[in-house]
Amino acid sequence: MRDLSKLFQRWNKKLVQRDEQGYWKLRIWHRRAHNKKSPRLLVKCGCCDSKFEIYYDDEELEIAGVLASKGEWRRLFGPLLK
Repeated sequence: MRDLSKLFQRWNKKLVQRDEQGYWKLRIWHRRAHNKKSPRLLVKCGCCDSKFEIYYDDEELEIAGVLASKGEWRRLFGPLLK
């Protein structure tokens, strides 16, 4: 899987910023894989400290503690994002 660090360096890390539509911008941090730890995205709310983690590899994603294949996540989120 490609290195996502450069992609997420541009993401917002400041609290209370609005996007073009008036919603709070997500705050996102990326951690690369280290030894046996999978790479991770830490996603925080734009207006408070609520957060969840997404661990990923080539075949599966673990979002907020729920592990499933990428196909299953696509099946769930695909219709929501259209």
